[in-house]
Amino acid sequence: MADRSFPSAIRHQMTMVNYRDITMSKSISKNLRLVLLLAGSLLVRPLPAEISYSVAPYSDPQKNPALTAEDIRIFSQAINRLANDRRLANHPIRRYLNDPNLNAHITFNNPTVTELGVAAIISGNTGILTHSGRDLAFYLTMFGHEFIHIDMLEKYGHLEQHVFLPIEDFAFQDLMEEVFANVLDQWIYLSYPEIPRKPDLRNWQRQNKIDDTPEAMYNDFKELYPNLSNEQIISQVCGEMLNLFFIRSTRYTSSVIPSNVHMSYRVYNSFLIPEYAAYRERGDALLRHQWNYLASMLPFSLPENYTYDYFRGRFKDDLTRWHNGGPHSLYARVNFPYEENARAELAAQKPEERRYDYLSREDEARLNRIFQEIDPSFKPVNTARTSLQRILQEVRQEEEAKKQAAAQR
Repeated sequence: MADRSFPSAIRHQMTMVNYRDITMSKSISKNLRLVLLLAGSLLVRPLPAEISYSVAPYSDPQKNPALTAEDIRIFSQAINRLANDRRLANHPIRRYLNDPNLNAHITFNNPTVTELGVAAIISGNTGILTHSGRDLAFYLTMFGHEFIHIDMLEKYGHLEQHVFLPIEDFAFQDLMEEVFANVLDQWIYLSYPEIPRKPDLRNWQRQNKIDDTPEAMYNDFKELYPNLSNEQIISQVCGEMLNLFFIRSTRYTSSVIPSNVHMSYRVYNSFLIPEYAAYRERGDALLRHQWNYLASMLPFSLPENYTYDYFRGRFKDDLTRWHNGGPHSLYARVNFPYEENARAELAAQKPEERRYDYLSREDEARLNRIFQEIDPSFKPVNTARTSLQRILQEVRQEEEAKKQAAAQR
């Protein structure tokens, strides 16, 4: 039987989070309210239009140092710098500071975060896990990147549960979101004078580190095109980096996406739910909508030939090219018989034991809004009202919960 312990919403790093929070708040600046969360207190819902933060309750000060006044000044400066940059008018961080219906929570969690940052659901709230004790450059690029993931979750729902999509569409959705987030944080790196640079780095094709590639490309292009402005060179570099991220075989395409695909399609069986055929049939329209939304956040224009259709077509070819990755490759995962296995698993169970993984009511509502925006004639899916299977399943779950609660008294 499939493992049902998969987190409700985690992007890029599978880490369960459980914190007890908020005791006090203080104003850091006119545009940014930060709520200090301390371990051992009661959880309350964040105040509207707020970006809050906490220090994870670990006792080792070397692994998770306490935030100093200077740390708070630096990361709040980064948030305000991004939110007030007119070139980033469509970046979601601006909305999270000003929309009373949006909340984001930042947890400084050094011991478990191995990357720059991880967008996640923390104690039921949309948030970011990241590191304390870093410099302004770190927080500028990290927040620029991770707030895109937060916003996609808020707008489209938990993407790792979109297993109603054909597997190839699911994989491209994952890649697409990460590519745009990467390109945005590289634009920030190249555009912000506060961030230290490497002016002597050259020959971008020979760079082994992906982080050095845009810097070397910028320096190469500056010599090749002396008549272009700094902004034009940065736009060219970012456009080419977007292309490289889509077509190169990287750790993300060789390891992260295959793992995400396998985790989601092994755990969730939403692809078996008849009502979700309405979503599945419109999968390409959903991905195209996401492309347009992500592209609208960029502070520069992409080359005319860098379109959704171009990269979606390339992805089909690249899957075959990446076939040499063996049984754990993306090609293998896309062609794995998840549906056949899920049907066999359900067939072996008693009818009253069978469980289908319905989307939350909130995520169905999110998708319905998107599909009606694409096509006003789309009829909303509402399995909580129309699916007898879901109604009976939720009744059984409620009864089981009552029995467990009674047994614990």
